[in-house]
Amino acid sequence: MQIMTHDLQRSSTNSQIQSVKPNNLLNFVKTNEEEALVKCIQHTPVVQNLKDFTPLLQVVSKWRLYIGLPKEDVTEELAIVTDFIRKNYNFLTLGEIELAYNLSVMRVLDDTDFYGSFSPLYVGKVLSSYLYYRKMTLADAIRRKEKYEMEQQELNNRPTHEEEAKLTKEILKDFYIK
Repeated sequence: MQIMTHDLQRSSTNSQIQSVKPNNLLNFVKTNEEEALVKCIQHTPVVQNLKDFTPLLQVVSKWRLYIGLPKEDVTEELAIVTDFIRKNYNFLTLGEIELAYNLSVMRVLDDTDFYGSFSPLYVGKVLSSYLYYRKMTLADAIRRKEKYEMEQQELNNRPTHEEEAKLTKEILKDFYIK
């Protein structure tokens, strides 16, 4: 009875794996860092698709507080940085921007030291460093996904057993007829 239960569990697990969408990068991540990146990319809005830039302004305001700048009238500073991101990094998602400043504060990203001015120069350094981090971190997951897709394409292009048998029969038949 135990063996049968174990086989049923394994069978259930196999059918769950097979029912997963293979084209989702989240299915190919192996580390927490990869998973966090993919979730930020797939589950938060892209800056260029925002109709209202209030969410971006909120992210930038929060970033400013994370690096320890005092709450004073900084409307112009926030507007300049928000506009800079909107024009130069509009392909990033809001989640990626949040992840970038979190990684910067945790000193995971290179060359993101803060020297007291929350300017486009500083923001550009952090986001450029994040893009390099993203590229290096997701490279393995992307390779695993591409390998899987190539293997699936190869399997789909293979002839069935019936077709192989028919082809073999025709080859043998042609060989002995000549």
